[in-house]
Amino acid sequence: MTSHFSSNVQVKSEVDCGLLAEVLDSIEDVFCLVDNLGRICHENGAFREMVGHAHHERVRDEMRQLARGVLIGGHGSGKTNGGSEARVVEFKIGHNAYRARASLMRKSLSDSSPLVLITLESFSTGVHQTLSTRHRLTPREVQVVELLAEGHSNKSVAEALGVSAHTARHHTGRVLSKMQAKCRSEVGALVRRLHR
Repeated sequence: MTSHFSSNVQVKSEVDCGLLAEVLDSIEDVFCLVDNLGRICHENGAFREMVGHAHHERVRDEMRQLARGVLIGGHGSGKTNGGSEARVVEFKIGHNAYRARASLMRKSLSDSSPLVLITLESFSTGVHQTLSTRHRLTPREVQVVELLAEGHSNKSVAEALGVSAHTARHHTGRVLSKMQAKCRSEVGALVRRLHR
């Protein structure tokens, strides 16, 4: 079966999902909408916040691939939702683990070409859970720990998280304090030991 997916990304494109997206933005779930051409036509703020800047394109690629599977009826979890095929996939990018659930929205729901609604959640890997529990870190602080372990500066932490340099410095300070680490390299060493 030929795929009609394009590799171009057009967030909030001219696809007829504008009104639908406004309605869905009132929901607190993390989601995006993908049209039948494979374009991500809408991401809510929660989606952008969860994914951050560091791995954004890679997560979007996973969303397009998942939507393709729903639209062409590929093999998936086989779970159904009201007669429409729904697919659930889990994937890992960097040290972040995600679970995505995609459902086809037929014309009657979207008043346009079929759209795929994908909800996204992150879940703790064993390392994330250990860091969170042992050091009482928030999910955001766990993200900071992973970035510090990769050798990021405060400036690149700020860019990856979409926050100011001041906020990144604050997060870094809290992480160092909670982990009782004297410097970033101690944080990195701890994380590398946990990943073994």
